[in-house]
Amino acid sequence: MERRTRAVGHWLAPAVVAGLLLLSSCGLASYALPNPTVPAAPAADAVVHPRWSGCGATGAFTTDEGGGAVRPPGGAVPVGFVAVAALRCSQGERTTAAGDTVQVNLEGRADDIDALLTYLARPSETSTHPDRLVCPAVGWVPPWLFLQDASGHWLTPALPTGACGMPLDDATDTGPAYANLTFFDRVVGRG
Repeated sequence: MERRTRAVGHWLAPAVVAGLLLLSSCGLASYALPNPTVPAAPAADAVVHPRWSGCGATGAFTTDEGGGAVRPPGGAVPVGFVAVAALRCSQGERTTAAGDTVQVNLEGRADDIDALLTYLARPSETSTHPDRLVCPAVGWVPPWLFLQDASGHWLTPALPTGACGMPLDDATDTGPAYANLTFFDRVVGRG
């Protein structure tokens, strides 16, 4: 009499695959649940500085021991601060008279800032279920952006962020608020 044995792997492999699919679908289902956001607590007011002394005074073009520049802390635009301009510190390239390309430090100014101010007034968001929050593994570097009033006082505005800490979409009726600003740049030093 011939005895037949069934190989354990014959039924084990499909069972393991089915079990893994079941477990992974349960895990994915928990992340697929709605994760509503609500407005976060308002940010503290930004520090208003007495006089704009240029991008160099903000630390935009200096680096700390770790190699990065230390940005002034941002905050909400305080009631009573009437911004008339956005200031931006950045770096770029220019061509010298000899035809060489050099890195330069730039200070830019934009005066048509209504859409930006509307965007900055939006509240940040927080999750009602942070335990279910799945955020992309990306980082972002905020612009060196400042607001100035007619008296020359300035502050660093906080950008409104979503539950994952990324800036909220700044789309307005006329397009992205920050991207649509026209900055008039001037060279303030070599980079």
